[in-house]
Amino acid sequence: MRRTTLALTIAAALISAACLQKDTTSTIYLRQDGSFDWVILEQNVRSDGQDEASRLSEEAGYVDGISRGDTGVVNSLLALGGEDVRVQWLRSRRPYAAMVDARF
Repeated sequence: MRRTTLALTIAAALISAACLQKDTTSTIYLRQDGSFDWVILEQNVRSDGQDEASRLSEEAGYVDGISRGDTGVVNSLLALGGEDVRVQWLRSRRPYAAMVDARF
């Protein structure tokens, strides 16, 4: 019974938690020498939080990460062996858009 209650509580928290909504496009540009650029475009980034304070807080975390070049996408590309990982703002106000480019 306790496990069921705990599972339901966690599920309810996850469902009600705000999260960033975004459209992501991933493109790989292959070169003749076998190397490639992996470009990830995140656009229409916005929070779906219920109240303005939670939306602003979540979006501020995204803006800070992109501005510092420290996001999950950047860290993942580096972990995969990406070199010269670059982050570029395409739109720095809501809804946000950013591009991450890595060379492999």
